[in-house]
Amino acid sequence: MMSPLRCSANSHYSSCVPACPPQCAPARGQRDCTQECVEGCQCDQGYVLNGKSCILAQNCGCYTDGKYFEPKQLFWNWDCTKRCQCIGRNLVQCDPRRCKAEEECVLRHGVRGCFARRSQHCVASGGGVFRTFDGASLRLPASCSFVLSTNCHKLPDLSFQLIANFDKWSTPNLTTISHVYLYNNEENILISGSTIKVNGTPVSVPFLTGLMTRLTTSEGFIVIDTPQDIQVRYNRFNTLSITMGPRLQNKVCGLCGNFNGDPSDDFITSRGKPATSALELAQSWKTNGMQNSCDEMQYVALAQSCDNTAVLALQSENACQKLTALKGFFQPCHGLLDPQPFYQSCYLDGCYNHRRAQMCGSLAAYAEACRALGTLSTRWITQENCCKRHHGRVPIHPFLYIF
Repeated sequence: MMSPLRCSANSHYSSCVPACPPQCAPARGQRDCTQECVEGCQCDQGYVLNGKSCILAQNCGCYTDGKYFEPKQLFWNWDCTKRCQCIGRNLVQCDPRRCKAEEECVLRHGVRGCFARRSQHCVASGGGVFRTFDGASLRLPASCSFVLSTNCHKLPDLSFQLIANFDKWSTPNLTTISHVYLYNNEENILISGSTIKVNGTPVSVPFLTGLMTRLTTSEGFIVIDTPQDIQVRYNRFNTLSITMGPRLQNKVCGLCGNFNGDPSDDFITSRGKPATSALELAQSWKTNGMQNSCDEMQYVALAQSCDNTAVLALQSENACQKLTALKGFFQPCHGLLDPQPFYQSCYLDGCYNHRRAQMCGSLAAYAEACRALGTLSTRWITQENCCKRHHGRVPIHPFLYIF
């Protein structure tokens, strides 16, 4: 004869447990309480189910708005106009409240509340599509060094500048991001190929700098995390993203824009004036960086050389349509990030670049932007056969342009 089940505290084995036993909160989903009893564990007299344990009925929490809260648990109502506390036994006490200016009322990880506004990110790619912090698209292919972002307003604890060097690769018409330079307060971090230097000294990751900046790797990217809420991700070839917290809103400038929530005013020169063209913007933020040569004019001419015949040929291959396919791998991101700028860039860039590099580069740019929004993994790389290596590097590059 088999021994009875082992039951938790305040419960006992029974050969006939009711289908709907007494519990603190209603069971999720529809249950048929007319069903016959079953063998299992049953709460002792005076105790009720609370999740998977049995507690005294007077210790139950509160069930309100379809959710169960433990005694003394604090929570927000549905529109964050009240801050409430479960007193116990379905007694809830609420006070009028509002989210702070830097917060938003959203549902995160199943919890409704006032949370800090999500960090925003800028994505840049070799050859180039830029997506600014505020979501504007920019096409600016050139083999030069550019300031992506820097603080344009004095901050008490932060002075930074992020520079990316776009360099020529195997063909004259393809550029990659060959170096990334982050000046952060009194610290200089350089990433060039497999070399990482902090204040001129080579280091190996993971590494913690003297100013508590962390250098790690993740999904093929070198990741720089600063205590000032700035994160840089770089795949050492063609894709770079920078993420910032809300405290830097409207305090930065560069090719990544001003981070003020308005994409219409992102294209501002280093002198604070609206740029009349992509070329003017590029020349404004160009630096005396690490490139051997700098020819921003060459790629402007190339971008204008794509005729309708070349575009039609690319469209017939369906490669770029992977970005906008309603049932494709990238579909979950469409509601968060418009794929059209990347889709259009895919065709234009394919006019003067290696087809496979062009297509994979377009996917890489959109995928990194989506990853920063928390919607995609890196599974698309092998799925789309974009992991073939040439000269030790992956020939996938995205783009930059003004519409």
